[in-house]
Amino acid sequence: MSGNEGALTFEEGVIPFIDTYCIDCHATDIQEGDTDLETLQNIGEGPKKERETWKLMFKQLSEGEMPPEDEYQPSPEERAAVVSWLKEGLGLTDSAEAALVE
Repeated sequence: MSGNEGALTFEEGVIPFIDTYCIDCHATDIQEGDTDLETLQNIGEGPKKERETWKLMFKQLSEGEMPPEDEYQPSPEERAAVVSWLKEGLGLTDSAEAALVE
């Protein structure tokens, strides 16, 4: 694959991921852990807005903390694709990523 060919998009990849694996516990009316991911679906700009929430999502997905073990899990490929999208969108370097997940 060259360039961004086949790269995950916000509308076709990230929103369905959130809908499938996150929104049941992290919607506006639920907000487990005081985290509302429903608002992220409405901004369409990805990690540039709501940066702290996106960073939290990156950290928890990277470390396998979310979704919880007793919930429906994404495939390793799905998880890796969203983590990669978040890393790029947040502009993380390897050292910044390491600091974020410590």
